[in-house]
Amino acid sequence: MLHFVFRCSWHDRFEPVASSPEISDVRYWPIDNLPRPISDFTELRIQDAIPGGTARVARVDSRLWRE
Repeated sequence: MLHFVFRCSWHDRFEPVASSPEISDVRYWPIDNLPRPISDFTELRIQDAIPGGTARVARVDSRLWRE
């Protein structure tokens, strides 16, 4: 399984658009107000993308879901 997280700059004059039938919704979220539920794995990938952070390579056996 591959999990991608993209860092981007938000411009209020542009709205994100889903470009594939596999994607049902696309939105920008502030780092301190991410949508729930979210897995600890996803939170780690997002933290890896923050400038100045340290990227990790790790095996994830199970996931915790945060409500």
